[in-house]
Amino acid sequence: MYYSTDSEQYISGRRRPDTRMQNHRKTILIAVLVGAVAAAISYQSTPTLPEPCHNFREQMKQLVLSNGGLAGAIINAPERLLDEAMQKRYGSMTVEQCTAGLADVNAALAAYPRTAWAPNMSRAAEDAGVVMAQCRDKRQNGELKTHADSAQCSNGEIAAAFAKAGYPYADLVKKLTDTRLAEAQKHDKSVMGGTEDQAVFADLAFEITDEERQRIVPPAKK
Repeated sequence: MYYSTDSEQYISGRRRPDTRMQNHRKTILIAVLVGAVAAAISYQSTPTLPEPCHNFREQMKQLVLSNGGLAGAIINAPERLLDEAMQKRYGSMTVEQCTAGLADVNAALAAYPRTAWAPNMSRAAEDAGVVMAQCRDKRQNGELKTHADSAQCSNGEIAAAFAKAGYPYADLVKKLTDTRLAEAQKHDKSVMGGTEDQAVFADLAFEITDEERQRIVPPAKK
């Protein structure tokens, strides 16, 4: 029996299997198997939406992102947060409610481009974006001290931009600007920030759009 001087690589004249490599391969295989099982369990445990509810959510998201509405013109949130907001807001809807809601949303999608203000919303959003950037720059260079100061600096101009566009729902614009100020104040107090702010605005996008679409196309009476 021969032992090498370093790690006992040979026994009885034959090369000893590298147990470290074998263990490494086993670890990789186990990780792959565990991952596959977890993915299968996750897939099976994720409820599949009934078709009317899936279609309702997809069309509702399209409506939220439409430039014809206030949310689509100015609220920018990641799609993941929009999906989470929809789950919170519409997750308990029945198939019957989804079917009725889908008809209402499709009617709103057809009506939005025909509103008097729709052609002006992109310009209003651009004007609002410019003033928000200007106020942000003022905060960054020290002219404005806080995020709340920046929000107050731009909120009035945002409201003016959408009023100039002919957007008729000043109360919804105020809800938006009030939320901007409230979130800025929380940010200054280090209560929340980043994606948490975006989640608030994702929720607000659906809240505003639901109210807006029901004014443009009142739900059909059941």
